Amino acid sequence: MTSPTQLDHKDAQANHTPVRIDLNTAPEDVLVSSLSAVGPARIEALKLRRPFRNWEEVARVPGISQTIIEQLKKSGAGLSLEP
Repeated sequence: MTSPTQLDHKDAQANHTPVRIDLNTAPEDVLVSSLSAVGPARIEALKLRRPFRNWEEVARVPGISQTIIEQLKKSGAGLSLEP
């Protein structure tokens, strides 16, 4: 069964529409296919440190710089617990 996140992601790719990717809940395959700024090792590091309450916590993940955070945001990444 396909999750709503996966459906939204596939639809957005087909329409070239940015989709919000939740770093706290998105499955690994969605993270890998959606976030070109982050390679497999960084995605694994992000997964191990979830959930994130804010972007400052994301910045503490080894290998995640402020530049990468800005690229993640531009790619549609977000945090479900973010106000």
